[in-house]
Amino acid sequence: FKLSSMNVTEPLIPVGILLNVRVRTRLNGVYSGEFGPACRMLLPVLTCQTTQLTTTANPVISCGATGLSVSSTLWAAGLTGATNYQFEFSRPGYLRRIGSTSRSTVLGFATLPLQNNTCYSVRVRVSFDGASTYCPFGPSCTITLGTANCIGVGMALDPDAPEISIATEARLSIWPNPSDGSEVNLSLTGFDRSVTTVAVDVTDVYGKTVSTSMLPAQDGYLNTAFSFEQDLAPGLYLVNVQAGDARYTERMVIQ
Repeated sequence: FKLSSMNVTEPLIPVGILLNVRVRTRLNGVYSGEFGPACRMLLPVLTCQTTQLTTTANPVISCGATGLSVSSTLWAAGLTGATNYQFEFSRPGYLRRIGSTSRSTVLGFATLPLQNNTCYSVRVRVSFDGASTYCPFGPSCTITLGTANCIGVGMALDPDAPEISIATEARLSIWPNPSDGSEVNLSLTGFDRSVTTVAVDVTDVYGKTVSTSMLPAQDGYLNTAFSFEQDLAPGLYLVNVQAGDARYTERMVIQ
């Protein structure tokens, strides 16, 4: 039995709490009357971590790499327990995110490909739950395809280099999660750049609103420390962010 098959709808399996698990049989669609002995189970609390392109030869140095081609492979520093890595490539007018189940990615992707003789900023973030949620992005590194010279991070001197934009999936991140309820960091990226304020409401598992706020946003980006209007009891909550016509929701645990 896969825990993930039941941990998708309310009530979710709590983390960091010892639970009793008992099993009974079913024969021809009829359950036996009694459960067997209980065993103890605990889902660990995973602390959000950040990573970036490798800065040591493990297996190669990817942060600051030059002379790359579309057949080159970039590597991120591996994190124990991470199930997914997402690489973000950016330069003025261009943003592309590539997901991977390993800590490496090949640069030769076909949709909105990288351009030769161009520099890009690259950030990496990880997921510990199969890409359902992601930790924040780590530090940015510059990579160079071909022999471009760059001014600053991710800037190409070639005036003819095409500037391509891509609509990326918005991602809401909250950390630390679980939290003690005093303050959390809230980040939302990739939403409509014309939105200047977003509405944040927090509801409990019964749908009752326990906190509401209006927060400023700029250029499709929100990153702020967020405090609640009242002390929240330990348990599971939903953080809902309304950005224009789009609404994003993330689970949050208060311990």
